[in-house]
Parts: sequence; structure tokens; C-alpha cells
Amino acid sequence: MADIVELLRNRSVGVDTVRGPCGEASVSSRLDSWGELDALELCEATYAPFNPAPRSTIALSYNCDGTLLASSHGDHSVKITACDTRALVRTLNGHRRTPWVVQFHPNDRMVLASGSLDHEVRLWNADTGECFRKHTFGKPIASLSFHHESDVIAIACGHKLYIWDYKRWDSKPEIVLKTRRSMRAVQFHPHGLPVVLTAEVMDPSDTKELPVTMTDASEVPGAGIAVGGEVEVGMGMGAETDPVGASVGQPGLSTSTSTSAQLQPPSMVPLGWEVPFPSSMQPNEGMLGMPIAPIALSLANIPPGDMNRVMAQVQQHQQQQQATYSSVWNIIGEDQPPRVWIRIWSFDAKKADRYLEDRNRLLFSIPDAVLCSEMGVDFSPCGRYLAATVACRARMQQSLDSGAIIREMYPPTSSEPMDWSPNRQIQRMLGVSRDMQSQIMPIAERVVFEVRMISLDGPDYGKPAKAKRIRAAHCLTSVQFSPTSDHILIGYGKKHPSLLRSLVARNNVLVPLHTVLELIDTSDMSIVRALGTTEDEINASAWNPRPGFGLAYGTKEGKLRFITKATGRGAEDDLELDE
Repeated sequence: MADIVELLRNRSVGVDTVRGPCGEASVSSRLDSWGELDALELCEATYAPFNPAPRSTIALSYNCDGTLLASSHGDHSVKITACDTRALVRTLNGHRRTPWVVQFHPNDRMVLASGSLDHEVRLWNADTGECFRKHTFGKPIASLSFHHESDVIAIACGHKLYIWDYKRWDSKPEIVLKTRRSMRAVQFHPHGLPVVLTAEVMDPSDTKELPVTMTDASEVPGAGIAVGGEVEVGMGMGAETDPVGASVGQPGLSTSTSTSAQLQPPSMVPLGWEVPFPSSMQPNEGMLGMPIAPIALSLANIPPGDMNRVMAQVQQHQQQQQATYSSVWNIIGEDQPPRVWIRIWSFDAKKADRYLEDRNRLLFSIPDAVLCSEMGVDFSPCGRYLAATVACRARMQQSLDSGAIIREMYPPTSSEPMDWSPNRQIQRMLGVSRDMQSQIMPIAERVVFEVRMISLDGPDYGKPAKAKRIRAAHCLTSVQFSPTSDHILIGYGKKHPSLLRSLVARNNVLVPLHTVLELIDTSDMSIVRALGTTEDEINASAWNPRPGFGLAYGTKEGKLRFITKATGRGAEDDLELDE
């Protein structure tokens, strides 16, 4: 509250700028940041009352003032919903197959474009429902993007990128780029800067060629497991935040007071009583990088002369661990997400039809990015960053001082003083010297995935500035900056075991709750909020462009759900949303 009072005081005395996450920011911008953060403290969720419900929701786009939300659906329609009432305003029909992408114009609140699997791009008047331009391309439309300062739209289609001056009635789309593999995304800079982003499919690079991870396993949230009426905390991956206001536990269950019990970020909406559930399969080095569980070698429990039995137990333990690791990685290997090659090109809107590969117009590229849809990469509204998910190379490690067993046999150093205690004798038999007990030993290299903020400003242009490791990258459907650039929205489209959040009571039955949304604070890349659900799988999610007005997501079942600041209107219904 003191910060808000200070901002209001600065505004009243004429102070124009303060320091923000994107550098110097206006006082009003910082007030917007406070409004956005306040809206995320406690939210309520409501579904749009589509009747009948469409088969699936594919893509979302807010108009520039945040009053309307366009969504494309599996019934070949585009629906426009009023954000304040959740009422269906208009249904746009005309596509013969499913519209794969939909985009509102960044400055004209009533101009809308949709691209379909029927190879057609249509431009609509959202107020009247009229289709005022259309063009048929040779392949399904993968991505669309309006330029922010000129009357052109970019269309990614098959192996080609087109630029279309759609307001000129005699104009036709011009090819400005041909790619070797299929295109997946195109995006203009939000401030109209002379750059354009493209993404095309690529084969995964060899692990040794990937960039080194900027994160470590402790940044992946973990969980506990309910055992015998109590919540036992498993080997957690490190707390993201203290879940203030989140309810953990079940009436009648005693909850562990260990800080490890607070490993899950608080929920965005009320979920009822939650029983923590283990995130049992982390598709990264997190799970495999954890130290092997220490073997209890109590002095009192080792009879004299029984070292051979103890060593047999140690070897059996090693074999069990390695068998577990191998089976887990066989499963994870099947879940590797598709890779794309993101490229940032110089683009002159006044010469929009110039071929991009002329005169070395490539500024920088990001190989081995993960992109399941065009909503999986995003420029920040402040214009200084690009958010993208990237495959990285990580080195698995095991720590000796936490009970890890090292295969390699190292003889004790001659300078080491003799210690004839049973524990030290076991360490010596394993080849562990005292000066090794605090070492970190590399075991193997694995592929992990992290959301990176790429700098678009200053001497670090094109270089990653910050990163956050994520789970289930193959389930990723959305990576979107908030309107203030203070948060990144992560959306997941599949109920993967690594996304299990907890067990929650529904009609006296405990059902699994999967994480479908995570909100990352861009200042320190911590997860500050999450949303779990028993049913929804997200195809697309997006922020309302008005700070503090929440977000929305569309599901595979055709639902459209709005998440906004809690007013009490729908709070009680939230507990039964997924029944």
C-alpha cells in the first residue's frame, strides 16, 4: 500500500516517470502494474454461456480496448463475446473448415481477421458481421499478424510468408519469404518497430548443440503426497511462493508444517480443500537431478563384521534407482515437443513487399524453440523483450553431501586422517574421501525446456536476459505477456502427470487437479499464481489488454472461460465449476 500511496503522490506533484521492470515507466504505467497485481490476488472464473456449445475452442484474440473477445471454434465459426457480460454478441460464419487463427486489429477495435484450414483468410467488420475482404491461399493458414502502423497483414501459410495490403482493393498478397519447412508463426512488433518474427519447423538439434540452461532443478515446483491420513512432503523442487490464501489439506487430515508443504503456488480461484499430490514425472533434470535418497546407515544398526550385507543393500539400491531412471526417461523421450526455428527479420512497412532474405535482413535467430501454435511466442507490450520456450542442455548432478552414491571409485587421499568409525569405513569402501563430500559430480546431459525473455534493446540485443524452467513443454499452448509486461501467462493443453497439482473434493470424492495455467513474475521469473482444473485442457489463453481486467482461455471441449478480479458474484459457483 505504501508503494501505491507513493505513486499517487508522484502523480499529484507532476512526477512523470518511475523505475519499472522494463526500465523507466510512467507513473500511470506503474499504477496499471499495481492494478494488474491486485486483480490477480483473488479471482473468480465464469464460463461464457454458449448454447449450443461448439465442439472446441481453437484460438482467442481481444480487441484493442478489451471489450470484445473473438474465439474460433471447431464448428467452423468465429464467435464474438462481450467481456463485461459474457454474452455472445455475434457469430461469424463463412469458413468451410475450422478457423485455426483469429486476430483483432491492434488499433481498430472492429476489424478482425481469421485464417482457416480451408486455405482462406477473411477480414470482418466485428460490428456488422460483414466479411469485407477474403483471399484463398494454397495451404491451411497457420498464423496471422496485423502491422501496428500500416494497413498490411502478414499471413504464414505452408512454406510461404505473404504480406497483404488489405485496404487496397486492387492488391493481392505478395510472397516475401519461402521456407524449407512449414511455417508456424508470424508476428509484428507491438510498437511498429521495423522487425517481424517468423517461425518454421525444424528437426531437433543434437543435445551438445543446444544452449546451456540458465536455470536449475530447484526452480521447478514440487508437491507432497497424502499417506496414511497425513500429508507427507516428498522431495520437492523448491518453493515458488508462500501460498498465502491457498487452502491445503482436507478436513480431518493433519497437514505437515514443513516449509516443503508450501511448494505449490496459490490458486487464482477458490478450489476448496486440496490434498497435495506428487509431481511424479518432471520431464527435465529436476527429478533425475535430485540426490538419491540417503540410505540410513545407523551405527547401532550395523552389527560388527556385517559390512558385506550393508554393501549388498547399497548395490541393490543403486540398481533399483537406475532401473527407475531408465524407465522414466523412456516415457519422457516420447513426450519431446516439436521444435521450430524462430527468426527476427528487419522489416520496412513502407516497402512491405520486399523479399526478407534480401541484403542480410536476418537480425538474429532462436533455434530449437517450442511452438505448438502461434500463441506460444510473444513480444512484450513494453517492446523490450520477446518470450519464447527453448530447448536447453542441462547437466545432471548428484551431491555427495546429501547421500548420493558415486559409481566411480576414488581412493582416499594420503593426507586424509584415518577415521575407523563404521560410517567412514563405508564411505572409504565406496571410494568417497572427505574432501569429495561437498563436491557436485556431473552424471549425464539431458534436454530441459525453459521460457526465456530475449532482450530486444541495448547491447544485449538478441540475447536471453531471464529464464524460467517449465514442465511438460510438449503440452504448452500459450506463452503470453501481460499488458504491463509484469507477468507471463503459461497455458497447458494436456493433463500430463507432471502437471498434477493436488486432489480436491468433489461430492465427497477426491479427484485429481491438473495445472492448466501458470503466471510468472517477470522481475524474478517466479510462479506467483496457478490455476488447476479437473476437466479443462487449454487450446489457447490470452490477457485482456486492459491492465487488471484479467484473462480468458478456450478449451478442447469448446468452452470459453473468463478469469477476472473477484467481486463475489461467482465465488461460490467456482467450487463446482468442474463437476
